[in-house]
Amino acid sequence: MIKLVFPVLSVLFSSSVYANFELEGILHKQDILPIEDSVVEENESVETIDSTELEGLSAGSSSVDDILRLSAAATTSRGPRSSGEAPQVRGLDTNKIFVMVDGSRQNFQQGHTSMIALDTENLKAVEVYKSPIGSTHTGSIGGGVNFVTKKAQDFLRPGKKSGSEFKTQVSSVNQETVLNAKNIFRTAQYSGFISATNSTANDILLSDKTTLDNSSYEDNALLAKFDYRKWGLKLEYFQREDDAPTNPANNPPSDAYDYLSDNVTRRTNITLDYQVDKKNKLSAYRNFYLSEKKNRGTEEVKTREIETIGTRFQYKDKKHTFGLETYRDSLDSDIDGQKVDGYPSATNQNYSLYALGTYSLSKKLKVYPGLKYAGYQMKTEDSIPNKNGSSLSKEFKSTYALNNNVNLHASYSEGFKSPSLVEVFPSGIHIKGDGWFMDDNFFIPNEDLTHETSKVREAGITINSNDFLNEGYFEFGANFFTNDVKDYIYQEIELVEGTTQFINLNKVKIFGTELEAKYLADSWEAKLTYARLRGKNLDDNYFLEDLPADQYNLDLRYFVGSTGMTLGYLGTQAFKNDRVNPQTIQKTEGTEDYIVHNIFMNQKLDDFDISFRIDNVSNTKYKKHASHLYESAQDIKFGLKYKINTY
Repeated sequence: MIKLVFPVLSVLFSSSVYANFELEGILHKQDILPIEDSVVEENESVETIDSTELEGLSAGSSSVDDILRLSAAATTSRGPRSSGEAPQVRGLDTNKIFVMVDGSRQNFQQGHTSMIALDTENLKAVEVYKSPIGSTHTGSIGGGVNFVTKKAQDFLRPGKKSGSEFKTQVSSVNQETVLNAKNIFRTAQYSGFISATNSTANDILLSDKTTLDNSSYEDNALLAKFDYRKWGLKLEYFQREDDAPTNPANNPPSDAYDYLSDNVTRRTNITLDYQVDKKNKLSAYRNFYLSEKKNRGTEEVKTREIETIGTRFQYKDKKHTFGLETYRDSLDSDIDGQKVDGYPSATNQNYSLYALGTYSLSKKLKVYPGLKYAGYQMKTEDSIPNKNGSSLSKEFKSTYALNNNVNLHASYSEGFKSPSLVEVFPSGIHIKGDGWFMDDNFFIPNEDLTHETSKVREAGITINSNDFLNEGYFEFGANFFTNDVKDYIYQEIELVEGTTQFINLNKVKIFGTELEAKYLADSWEAKLTYARLRGKNLDDNYFLEDLPADQYNLDLRYFVGSTGMTLGYLGTQAFKNDRVNPQTIQKTEGTEDYIVHNIFMNQKLDDFDISFRIDNVSNTKYKKHASHLYESAQDIKFGLKYKINTY
């Protein structure tokens, strides 16, 4: 009976998804999208989680998982330690999509280092690109995620030249305490803000009533953004110190010292933008990532450094977009200060040129053709031969308006993703054997590993009404897609030979369905989504076993008149997922169905914001599919913000 909760609620509450209380935010939704990302109008393949939706998570949105629960197409795996969380988009993990912060690539999410080193305190929006269509970004066989941070004008009230904010936030499940302070300023010529955040957390209490050892951490983050006329400068620093296992997705015994480490993760970024005009922008950035792990058994200190330097320019007029993007990843590693042969000093230079068009063939029919030429060149300081590859990717989309309320769309697009440095060159110990049941397992480099390509086909329908049931706005959307991947990069573990190597699978197919219904009335907002994914390794007829379970998400919000109070509910119903391969040594096991309920309250006052939230209200014991640990127990979160001249 309980499995009927979400379908029934979708009918009962399809009278709620955007309230008039938030109409101003909706009318200005384009302001949320960075100019360089707003490429194809009416792009159904870009899902934006805007500031209005994020506001409901203001008490406790301390990880990427908190945020992506609002998306139908994206999720995370390998939790509940946020150190191990990896974003997924339509079943593609971080090593197959692009991940960005303000358009700056975060190309370090490989293997066990999958956490997005990000302070969520200053987020304005999250853009989920569900496929390559309409995206000028390269380096993906599907889509990607771009986290957009705020600017000074997003904080200050009209007419105010300066302001400040001070926030404290606490969580019960791991005794996390968050402290944040901001100072914001603006004049006719320039504007900017500085934000500093400190977060400390103890070990997490899990939903199976156990405590997850080695899950505590301390984060320190600094963000400074300055704008002067057409110039913009961003400086960002993030550091985490934790005692997570070498693989944060696992929970080895406390006496398994070789699998435990004390870690420092650090990310710094500098980005410089030049706004040529309202539509055209030049960006350059340097992103530096450091991972330092001190093994508790050997006391060896393993350091990995990944530097990404990139630039991007686009020119856009009424009907065309032209541009280029280039970025270079550099890898360096050492153990106790000595160079590591298994990860040689290497660089991977990626580049792309693209052209997109928008043409109206009639009042009802529009077409969007595009071409993208992308390639890469990989170099090392050693004698390993250089690697390179390129591809000309095509795309085409059409939209047809049956009438003012019904629109159809169909698209075809191709993706391209070069292999990463840590997929081509790894060697050395991967899994240390116990001497009894399993011998040591070693990485084997694969210098023949080639790039991945994909062909994504998508079709859908959007239905809307501005006067639904004579009182509100209603919208329904359905998308159906397939993604045929060639040379899919896969980590193959051979226990008999004692080896691990990244190889290419000839053919992989992913296909799925996404449904979304939302409604806006005077004081109600509601959104119901459903997502279903399937995937097969066609070479061996195996499931892609790490795809998320089929699930409903229900987001309800009630705005209490003009009091500034919002009451909300966010629920997830996930179905049983037994699409695994028990006949192999693959680790993922099947998961049972579950329903998780979360409630929240926000109260906006002149000088204060009060936020209250309870996650997993019913203390449901559950695992997310492709995660090997139970999720958190009931978590009570409280936030208090003091504001001076800010919204």
